Amino acid sequence: MTKLSDQQVDIIARQVLRRIPSATSNDTASILSAPNNSPSQTLGVFAELDDAIRAARTAFEALNSLTLAKRDEIITNIRQRMLDNAEPLASAAHRETGLGRTEDKIIKNRLVANKTPGTESLQAEVQTGDGKRSC
Repeated sequence: MTKLSDQQVDIIARQVLRRIPSATSNDTASILSAPNNSPSQTLGVFAELDDAIRAARTAFEALNSLTLAKRDEIITNIRQRMLDNAEPLASAAHRETGLGRTEDKIIKNRLVANKTPGTESLQAEVQTGDGKRSC
């Protein structure tokens, strides 16, 4: 593994910061559609912690208001994208950290995509004394 100098790390960090959109509001659409803005004075998307908390709350409320069928659709889509990109994501993680083996990371990515629980834990299920379901 190649060690980077402090100067090289600083250059890389500045390049990354130039790619992060600057934002001070909880307007998710503007964050996601923002062009390559110059880096803000902060290291994150939000200038203030309260802004990040408000955005997280808004996102939670939007997700929470969806039907289980819509949540299943979203989770299925995320799983499929993860499976489609398991190899490039594993390679990128290995390049970035220099840790582990790419082949193991591919297996881990696939495992996470297939085994992380979805909405099944949110669905109501009732069993009677004889083991039959009823509502």
